[in-house]
Amino acid sequence: MKRVNTFEVVPQSENDKECLLRLLDASASL
Repeated sequence: MKRVNTFEVVPQSENDKECLLRLLDASASL
């Protein structure tokens, strides 16, 4: 079974996209 990288998955909705952007911002601020 192939593991899927979360960052490679295309957001299914704008809400998912927003969550991903917030996650990236949080990672960058560390």
